[in-house]
Amino acid sequence: IMPPGTGKTAPGGSAKPKARRKKPVKSEAVTFFGGDACRYDCVKFAAQRQNWRLVSESAPTSALRSCNVYWIDTSTINDFFQMMQPWQRINHFPGMSNIARKSRLAQNLDFMRSRFPRDYQFYPRSFVLPQEVSAFREQFDSKGRSKKTYIIKPDAGCQGRGIYLTRKVQDVETTMSCVAQHYISKPLLIEGKKFDLRIYVLVASCKPLRVYLFKDGLVRLCTESYVKPSEANLSDKRMHLTNYSINKNSENFVQNDGDGEDGSKRSIQWFLEWLSGERGEDKVRNLWKKVGEISVKCVMSILPTLVREYDSKFGTGDKSGAPAENDDHTCNVLGDYEVKSRPCTVGSMESTETMQSTESSSSGQSEETEEDEDEGDSVTDESDSDDEDEDESDEEDASQQNNNNKRKAKKSSGKRETIEGSHCFEVLGLDIMIDEKLKPYLIEVNHLPSFGTDSPLDEDIKSRLVEQTLSILRVNKDDKKVFNEKKKKESEMRLLGLNGSSSSRGAGGSFGVMGPPPPSGGGLRRKLETAIANAHSSSTGNLGSSKEGLPRSVIKAKERILEIYRDHAPNKVDKVDALMTKYKGNEEWLVEQVESKYKVGEEDKEEAEEEKG
Repeated sequence: IMPPGTGKTAPGGSAKPKARRKKPVKSEAVTFFGGDACRYDCVKFAAQRQNWRLVSESAPTSALRSCNVYWIDTSTINDFFQMMQPWQRINHFPGMSNIARKSRLAQNLDFMRSRFPRDYQFYPRSFVLPQEVSAFREQFDSKGRSKKTYIIKPDAGCQGRGIYLTRKVQDVETTMSCVAQHYISKPLLIEGKKFDLRIYVLVASCKPLRVYLFKDGLVRLCTESYVKPSEANLSDKRMHLTNYSINKNSENFVQNDGDGEDGSKRSIQWFLEWLSGERGEDKVRNLWKKVGEISVKCVMSILPTLVREYDSKFGTGDKSGAPAENDDHTCNVLGDYEVKSRPCTVGSMESTETMQSTESSSSGQSEETEEDEDEGDSVTDESDSDDEDEDESDEEDASQQNNNNKRKAKKSSGKRETIEGSHCFEVLGLDIMIDEKLKPYLIEVNHLPSFGTDSPLDEDIKSRLVEQTLSILRVNKDDKKVFNEKKKKESEMRLLGLNGSSSSRGAGGSFGVMGPPPPSGGGLRRKLETAIANAHSSSTGNLGSSKEGLPRSVIKAKERILEIYRDHAPNKVDKVDALMTKYKGNEEWLVEQVESKYKVGEEDKEEAEEEKG
């Protein structure tokens, strides 16, 4: 007896069931690049806690190139920029090296200081060598000595390598690319030791600039008690330099047990509580506010360059499909402190396990300020003539109506048509020094901060930092599908002759603005057939076409618009042809818009009612 559903019997009388072919399982999660360029385990674990799927170096090339998110901890960032697709994200901005390199940071902050002297006093006086060697030599007397101490840093150095202190100009190799910076000789001390703060700042987008300040971080202490610099102790690096790589091998280095309250490395949360007890809560609150201001002003010093390189690299201003950087679509978590000057918004990454919005009065004030300043930006000069305003009015009305129709269609369908967020995001490590008067100074900026977890304290702080960073990205597993479907739809619309500005994308836009709503009835296939039929009928010169090869409905619409313009806006008559070309295929809709603008239809209705009366 053969088993049901089979037509053959296996040898020996037993039926052999037909093996079913397994279909390849598609990814049901956001994919995260976890290859060799992603060096730190805490980053990979944070991605897994987001329920994202890691793609290893051994994965097929197609999978490696199709990740939703790339996290790169090496200097080969530009190689990944070249392969980025419009729907992908990467943890670096092109152009961020303009503050990550010590010489460029000094040049940019000096430039801003020359124009905003009161706002940019948070950076120690620095000389970029060899470019500013003459100005640097002027700081020394005829014998080549100075009462001030200078700390010399190689431009591309890291982890404290090549750094030394001096008061003699002859000790400095002025032909070497380096930065000579005033040494802060009266720093705030903890238990008699010098320290600095490693502040973590997330730049979530540059259009508009969106910055988050992590409400925790690391306090890094020297391993030897501080003594004011002198010729006798200038060479003692573990007294004057707070770099972890310099102090970790000292016999005096004390590893933290995880609570962040002792040892040579501690948490900023502990530091703020300790300082509150020493100096008072008001001064601590003011200090943290200044740290937030430094974070924003530092990034603002290169904002024009950042935006220009971002657009140049990804074509955001000219190419549709790039992720949207719209206030409505990008997560904005406001904290206790915000900068109210547009386009900057400072948020706070809460030092808890998840991101939480802060519902406070300050949040409401921020929203009001943004609305007011947006309105101010839209105000035009009163000296502009009414004619110039009217020139664009019809197109603006049509575009506004089109946007309203798009919003209604999107709400009704419930289908996502935009990729939210920015192409790029970046976690910066800012090194802050505080003097005895509680004035914070920016020492340097790291765009490749270490996420190594040498201690339980490191693991706790950096894991929360990365996890909260990833939660802000608003990545969706179907971003690639959304992008491809949108591009396909735009291609079909172009075939229909709907010449909307689908490729244009302003700052904060999504995929661009499509043309006016297509004629009602039928799917895309039917509309395409209708367009072809109209084109064929116009070429054969049937009764529905004019001598010029245009359908009578088009000629009638054009004559109607000309008639309205002659009566109400004679200066716009010569623009009718361009208007008809732009809204080809939607002539009836265009006539309705023009009639509505000049209230022509309403006058006709009133006259008809009067005649009936």
